[in-house]
Amino acid sequence: MQSYLNLLYNLRRSTLQYDGNELKILLAKLKGSTQETDIEIPLIGQFFRIKEDVKKFKDPNFDWNDKENVMKAILERFDMPTWALYRLRGKKELTPELKDFNDVFVYQIKTCNLRCPYCYVDDGLKDGRMDKNAEFFSISQILEAFYGERERRRKLLKEREVDKNGKLILPLNRIRPSGGEPSLVPEQWKILLEKLEVDGLNKEVYVQSDTNLTTGHFIEFLERKNEVEKGFLQQVGSFKNFGLLASIKGTDSKNYARNTSISIKLAEKLVEETLYTLGKYVDSGVDVYPFLYNPNPETLEEFLDRMKEKLGKNIIKKTWVFPLHMYNVTKDRLRKITKKIGEKEEEYVKRYEKEWKENFLRAEEIMRKINPEYKKVLRVGL
Repeated sequence: MQSYLNLLYNLRRSTLQYDGNELKILLAKLKGSTQETDIEIPLIGQFFRIKEDVKKFKDPNFDWNDKENVMKAILERFDMPTWALYRLRGKKELTPELKDFNDVFVYQIKTCNLRCPYCYVDDGLKDGRMDKNAEFFSISQILEAFYGERERRRKLLKEREVDKNGKLILPLNRIRPSGGEPSLVPEQWKILLEKLEVDGLNKEVYVQSDTNLTTGHFIEFLERKNEVEKGFLQQVGSFKNFGLLASIKGTDSKNYARNTSISIKLAEKLVEETLYTLGKYVDSGVDVYPFLYNPNPETLEEFLDRMKEKLGKNIIKKTWVFPLHMYNVTKDRLRKITKKIGEKEEEYVKRYEKEWKENFLRAEEIMRKINPEYKKVLRVGL
């Protein structure tokens, strides 16, 4: 484990610096990347983007009275707006207020400890290197860009409700520290939350971050080194305007290794680390939402039993399976693999895509068997 912690620490050291007492983190430049074209991201400058979680919410004619249709729209995309609505306004409803939290301001830390084949981020945007595709930003600088876009939208909304394409202009009340792996520099969460509180926006702006659940022991390692405060996660968990997307990368060591391009030996450790880290967040009071990525249907139920035994039945109710997509950057990554193993490129890509789809559909069946309310009701408030 110590060698693994040292690996993470080296990645961390390349990803942060201090300007006086102010933390700066290495961000990925999104302008000109494959990622920019893959997912049609509206950019704010070169390093920030806007993610539209549920595109149908931007339709002026969307029927909010048809609750089944509203839930379907969420399931076709993402349920993150419901997290914010519940935490900030106490509402567990399919209401038009979800529009207030649909669009999210995203920045991406340029470091990750895994190399998932399906990842939509260009490999060069998560390698931890300071190059032409990277720049160090303080949280204050990130918030300055966020506030600028927030104010721009506020002024537009005073003038009109729709943009030139006929889509609703929505307010900006969410910010997402993404990556890469944000928990390699976990103090960014606390700094961001504290600054929002000082600015009087902790009841308006929701912070949603991500983690691949590989850093529970690493955060304890940082506490021992006094690089983050003791009980750091409890402090983060005390903020009502914070939620965490927790990515479960595999349900057994072989499945995990295939999903992350690491060795079986390391995957065995990280399957256990996944459960440990998830438990650490839950015990700290962090509002965490697990997603399963390409789970092995044969070992899914056993893995979920372990989750339930460790964390209680509600964690299963909060866990959803995430459908993977074949982006251009994903195809490019898989094609590079074929050159090493001597397989035909397109056949290899199609086989991966078929595996993802089949595993997703089988996993959905298992989840519905275990939890009859799976994806029928919102998973907030558990």
